[in-house]
Amino acid sequence: ICTTEDKYIVTYLNNKGKNGNLVSYNKDGSFDKITNADGIGHGNGMTYNPYTKLLYVTRMQLLEKTKKLRVYAGESRKFQRTVEAPEATSSVAFDVTNNKYYFAFNDMMYVSDSNFKLEKTLKKKVRWYHTQDIGGYNGLILIGTWLGKYNSYLDIYRISDGAYLGSYYIPVGEIESCTVDDGYLVLLINKKGPLDRIYRTKERIAIP
Repeated sequence: ICTTEDKYIVTYLNNKGKNGNLVSYNKDGSFDKITNADGIGHGNGMTYNPYTKLLYVTRMQLLEKTKKLRVYAGESRKFQRTVEAPEATSSVAFDVTNNKYYFAFNDMMYVSDSNFKLEKTLKKKVRWYHTQDIGGYNGLILIGTWLGKYNSYLDIYRISDGAYLGSYYIPVGEIESCTVDDGYLVLLINKKGPLDRIYRTKERIAIP
């Protein structure tokens, strides 16, 4: 999931792993539209850069390692081009506060500049089983981690020194993705049943 100025956007890939879509919702919860996005990966990591007005979606499929990101126009959702992350990744986040991109895969985290040039490599200090899509905010990487069943965590790391700052425990389902919208935490959770849910905190989150 990612947030634009006025929309929440999620990625969807069918069970056969061929036909992809970008599905957007207005921030009042109402449905907006579905746009074809064939070529996105199963990792479904996605972020939005408000400076470029572009969406960046990971290309990684199951059992595949790739650096490729597909780029779409933020408003029209039309495909623009393919770019490469500095390392193989299944997740991506843009931190609007420092103009950096963050990536994570397995037990590693990466920081790049706005041109995807690698600046820093960090190693996770806690769980990394099923690394999900990530968020970035105020110099912090928010790592979505799913441990199976209804046990998920949002682990927080500081990029300046790689320090682990703590976690939010999320006991309601599989955390698919996270982002920060003006200080509010937004989560995409796969709950029991056919539908995912979008959660947004009522208050701005307490992040160091």
